[in-house]
Order: sequence, then structure tokens, then C-alpha cells
Amino acid sequence: ETAPHVDMFETGKRAGEILISLMEKEFSTWTVMKKIPILVHGDKMITSQEPLAILLKTVKATREKNSIISTSIFTGFPLNDTKEVGASVVVSSPCNKELAEKEASFLAREFWDLRENFLLTHLSIEEALDEAMKTPGGPVVFSDPADNPSAGAAGDTTFILKALIERGIRNAALAVIRDPEAVVVAIKTGVGKKVTMEIGGKFDDVNSYPLKVTGVVKLISNGRYIYKGPIKTGLQANMGRTVVLKIEDIDVVLTENQVETFDPEVFRSNGVEPKDRKIVVLKDGLHFRAAYEPIAKAIFYIDSPGFSSVNFSKLPYKNISRPIFPLDKDTQFN
Repeated sequence: ETAPHVDMFETGKRAGEILISLMEKEFSTWTVMKKIPILVHGDKMITSQEPLAILLKTVKATREKNSIISTSIFTGFPLNDTKEVGASVVVSSPCNKELAEKEASFLAREFWDLRENFLLTHLSIEEALDEAMKTPGGPVVFSDPADNPSAGAAGDTTFILKALIERGIRNAALAVIRDPEAVVVAIKTGVGKKVTMEIGGKFDDVNSYPLKVTGVVKLISNGRYIYKGPIKTGLQANMGRTVVLKIEDIDVVLTENQVETFDPEVFRSNGVEPKDRKIVVLKDGLHFRAAYEPIAKAIFYIDSPGFSSVNFSKLPYKNISRPIFPLDKDTQFN
């Protein structure tokens, strides 16, 4: 129910209790779903902040009513190019279709009335760098949601890294660029040695291209670490063989595998402390906030190229049902 997903155990427990109750009482349920024609940005799925925090209060109030088994809101996955894409609410009641319909309609209308609050402000890389340089201290976190592996992107675009290099940014770190070929070259080069090679832009050659860089191989690891943040705590991650390449004053984590980057252990397990950096770039769109909000001086979403772009107008939708907000400002909801 939370985004970032820090309540997996609690939600599973609640679902199990509902299932056991239904089995013991042996009654059927009415489940009503109301679709809402809205594409919700990942950053606006944060349940501790408005507008979803407002909707969750209604959800919890609805659950407390008699004859309501479960109430849920679904923001949907906006990158899914199918006619079913969009937000929805689901209400279940035992043998009371009218009540389920009433509560679902009320919650869906409240969702729709908040639609303007779901619009996301994203910055160009130039604007974000200007803001970062004006922000005292660090880390300033740059989200690169357009190349988010968790959302299906390749995790190897070089757009933001190129801008950091050209701007001469110092004391920065970026995770990750997936490039097995570059990892092999760096390992052969050896720790402490300088290497010139092309990195990134090999999986996503539509939105990016390989970037020629010169850097020093700072560290080589097996890429395995234990999640220590609020999400997936205690589980093991495997980035494959991993290299930290220091390009001028930017530490870039190069990996063999496509990986999630929301846990700071992506850096820390490879000798990079994100709290000590001025700018930290993450190829993630939402879940990083659970671990990084407590330490970040500022967080900026970058309007970068990629298959999971936060700028929906740039995505080549072909199959979604139209009209839909915010692509179509004249969208109606009845």
C-alpha cells in the first residue's frame, strides 16, 4: 500500500487475514472496479505526500465501514501501452453490490478531482545542475527515471553523465551504467590504471549512444551486496562483475547485469559513500526516496531521453485508450 514499498510484510499479512476470513465464513463478495482515465507519474505515487496521502485517508475510512472487506487504489503503470492503462479503485463487500458501487464511485471521483495534483515538475539537465550548484551541501539527488531498469528501461543511457562531464561537475557519483563489455575492459586494465573506452548506449541505442571517456579503474568487485535500506531488507542483490570508474571527479558504477538502484548499497558496497557527494545520480524513478529522502538536500527529476520517460508526451503510445489525462486536457470522467 505504500510507495516506496516499505510495507510488503504488513500488506501480505492483511491479505492473508482477509483470505482466511472469507474461507472460514464461506460467503461470496462483490468486487467493484472503477477505472479513472489518468496516467500517474512515478514521483506522484508517493503515498506519504499529497495527493495520494489524501486518497489513502479515504481508503482507510472506507475500510472501517461495516460490510467493506477491502478498499484499494491503483495508480497503474503509465508506461504500459495497452488499452487498460490508467488508474483505478477497487472495493470489495460481502454480498452488497450497492455499497461497493457507492464507495468505489465516491473514491474514484475524489481521485479524478485531484488530477491536477498528479502533474509532475521535471527539469532539464541544465536546470537541475544550476539548482544543484545553488543548493548548500549535498547530496543533491538526480533521478533519471527515463532510464529506470525497474520500469523496463536498459539502464545504460549516457545523457546525464555526458552533461556532468561537460559541466566539469566535481564530487559526483552515478549508478549505474550497465555495460558488460566495458566491465571486461576495465578488469583487464586493472585497479589504479587509466583506461580510455566507450561506455553505455549499447542496449538502448535509440535514446543514447556510447560515450567515449577516460578514467581510472578505482575498484573491481563481484557486484553482490545485501539490501540494507527500507526495501527488500536482508535480501541479496547481484550486479554481476562491477567496476567503479573514476572519470575526472565522477565515480561511475559499471555493471554486467541490469540492476535496481534504489538502495545506497549499490554505492557503499563498492566503496562510494553517497552522503559525501555533492551530486548523486540514480537510474530510478520512485523507490530510491525511501532511503535517500532522509539524507538528500534536494531531489530533482530530470527530463532525460529513455524508454521510461516521465514526460509522457515523448512516449510513442499506440494502444492506450484516449482521451486520457494529462495527454488530453479535454478528458472527461463520469
